[in-house]
Amino acid sequence: MQKVHFWQGEWIDDNELLQRIENLDTYISEATALKFPFESFIEACEQLHCQLTNNQELYQHFYSIVRESGKVNETEIPAMLKAVVSFSAKDHLLIKLKRELGTDTPFKIKRINFKENVFEGWVPVGFLVHIAPSNVFTVSILSLLEGLLTGNINFLKTSGSDSLLPQYFYEQLIKFDISGILKNFIIIARISSKDKNTIKKVLSFANVVSAWGSEEAIASISELSPSSAKIVKWGHKISFAYISKENLFNEQELENLAKDVCIIEQQACSSPQNIFIETEDFNELIKFSENFSQILNKVSKEIPRIEPEFAYQAEITNIITVAKAEQALGLTKVIEAEDKSWRIIVDKRKGLRISPLYRSVWIKPLLPDEIVTTLLPMSSYLQTVGLSCPIQRLADLASLFFKCGALRINQVGKMLGNYIGEPHDGRYALTEFVKRVSVNYDQMLNNYSGFFEFIPSEKIDVSNYPILTKAEFQSRKIDKKFIDLVFKSGGSSGKPTFSTFTYEDYHIQMLASAYGLYAAGLDPSADRVMNLLAAGELYGGFLSFFTIMEYLEVPQYPMGILQDTKHIAELIVSEQVNTLISVPSYIIKIFKENEELLSKNQVVKKIFYGGEHITKTQQDYLKEMFGVEMIRSAVYGSNDAGPLGYQCQYCTGGEHHLLSLIQQLEIFKLDEDKPAEFGEIGRLTFTSKRRKGQQIIRYEIGDAGRFLDKKCECGRSDPLFELVGRTGDVFKAGGPFLNYKYFVKLLEKLFSYSGNIQIVLESKGVTIEIILLIDKTLEIEEEIIEKALIENYDALNFSVFELNVRFIVRKISQEDFVYVHHSGKLKHIIDNRM
Repeated sequence: MQKVHFWQGEWIDDNELLQRIENLDTYISEATALKFPFESFIEACEQLHCQLTNNQELYQHFYSIVRESGKVNETEIPAMLKAVVSFSAKDHLLIKLKRELGTDTPFKIKRINFKENVFEGWVPVGFLVHIAPSNVFTVSILSLLEGLLTGNINFLKTSGSDSLLPQYFYEQLIKFDISGILKNFIIIARISSKDKNTIKKVLSFANVVSAWGSEEAIASISELSPSSAKIVKWGHKISFAYISKENLFNEQELENLAKDVCIIEQQACSSPQNIFIETEDFNELIKFSENFSQILNKVSKEIPRIEPEFAYQAEITNIITVAKAEQALGLTKVIEAEDKSWRIIVDKRKGLRISPLYRSVWIKPLLPDEIVTTLLPMSSYLQTVGLSCPIQRLADLASLFFKCGALRINQVGKMLGNYIGEPHDGRYALTEFVKRVSVNYDQMLNNYSGFFEFIPSEKIDVSNYPILTKAEFQSRKIDKKFIDLVFKSGGSSGKPTFSTFTYEDYHIQMLASAYGLYAAGLDPSADRVMNLLAAGELYGGFLSFFTIMEYLEVPQYPMGILQDTKHIAELIVSEQVNTLISVPSYIIKIFKENEELLSKNQVVKKIFYGGEHITKTQQDYLKEMFGVEMIRSAVYGSNDAGPLGYQCQYCTGGEHHLLSLIQQLEIFKLDEDKPAEFGEIGRLTFTSKRRKGQQIIRYEIGDAGRFLDKKCECGRSDPLFELVGRTGDVFKAGGPFLNYKYFVKLLEKLFSYSGNIQIVLESKGVTIEIILLIDKTLEIEEEIIEKALIENYDALNFSVFELNVRFIVRKISQEDFVYVHHSGKLKHIIDNRM
């Protein structure tokens, strides 16, 4: 017996299908208990999309399956397959989710704002049965994709005469599912509509039935379904074209319309069955029709046709016979092709008529002031209007058609076209397949952004990718379509490099950062925040935190970095600003230069820092002298890789949670490209889950750290790691990045010095020191070298004069330099601040 059914990854025959349907409730229960692998599903769709785009063998296999079924005109198969391939692209699926459900992470139950402990989210309806039409194979595939996008357990019933393309499509899809779980949510069965008993058994378990077909077919499905099931009806609709008086003889417009008539033999609901023209003169109607007939004749010959089956041909014959009889009454005129391949029925009566299809079209008169009275009685059945008119009249005419019940206004020639996320029959399909749920809880959920924080995040398989270095990252060319926002990255090397984001990616990163800052203890209902980060020159800090504050809806003062710290301090006091965000060195500068005012008026209670380490001495100074109660990292991240980690109330020092909502972390050994042992210090390597153009996959950011072998008391599932310092020659000591190699370059350029150079970072109380050690053989005074380096290195100049970093040049003997013990190599940077 032929195996034509695809049940949770297995091909089965009719007997096995009936046996499994008898135990369908067990299969549903088992699948319901599984977590839907959303990330894996999206990536699997993208992989299949790429395969169908680039792999001609697979594409041709699908093409042959459809062609051999004989159900579709061979010339139309490429366009229909193209629709499926396009729909399955990752970007398109995420756009659809965002437009229809308002988010591309629909199953995350999260707070609706940061001032109330109210959480909402979408959940699947459960067992979703799709009753697919037999005339368009794309509907079966796309309807099931929508069911999977909403996380449901799907049963797709195709007709007994349909091709097996849906089965083969989903067989390929689950091959790309790295979770191995997706198959449990997919059942495809070829069942005849006459087999009422089997259909009724399947429907008895349905939470929602998505039914396509005629009124009679949907009524039959409704009768077979339990009263508890929601029936989502996608019934037959009728579409038409309207040609304004200005365009009656626009040859290009009429040629486009003729294509709409011929494509897929008017089988789509969006195909025109009537053409209304703006006139009340029957003679003008005939003149238009005769002209259009010549264009239709030409276009029809260019598009291969499918001969109508006997029943359809009989209907065509019947309608044409009646119309010819009415010619004697002066009501109609019939225009036909010599080979009977198309036909036009000119009718002076205004009402909408059903076409017998197969290139059969009614042409009727209709003035604008008659549109509502003529079409309103058919409002439940109207779908697409192909509107040809001057742009000045578009809004008024479209408004009239919408009042009558029309759902889409398209250009003629594009009546069958659609776009990602477009409503279907006036509704978003995805909202029909989900439920909106809510959680209203007390203060136990303060500082938690959503339930997703307690659920381990899905991982992306990146094992086949090499480690991405900074040099490789910076050398990549980015397609301009992915460049919406540009930040400077690594500019302290002397050669500016840039990090780019799409606006969508940027906002995804910032919302995740808002979740992290909220977890760290920022309270939008009580705090007033001053943003004291550097702005301008393509730096991302100030702008990013401005956006983060917007998401948190917290009162903010976007100040930036100013030389006049007195003005800042006075504003902090007068406005009762209790929270500051900046780099530690600038925060210390503000408090040190305004000690009397800020110690007397202890309004600052929270400090969120970033960009560099804050020492215990600095923290003690702020707490003991000024009454600061909370000092935490604002976010751990970088301009190029984006936000990477956050601190909760239980994190101390360099401890952070991974922002696993958008990032994935691996740690490799310091001296080789092998995974570090758990708890071993190694090189932090990040993969961004949400970056389009500038992909971040296994990016070695230049920091060292280790995973922590403990569960955080906050209960979040985001992994804990500890940041312990930099791995390379780039470091921070006062805001902007500084680069060891740039010091080397300047000393050679300014003083022709090529000897040993070593940088020591010290923390003296609340002041950071950068000590540059050089060989005492250089016969130039240390003060002259200091001055020259500060003048010629902008980032160093900023650190010294704006952030109170102390820069010292010191000459030492050759034997006093520190070397790496096992290799004998000079140690470039010694960080004694930790």
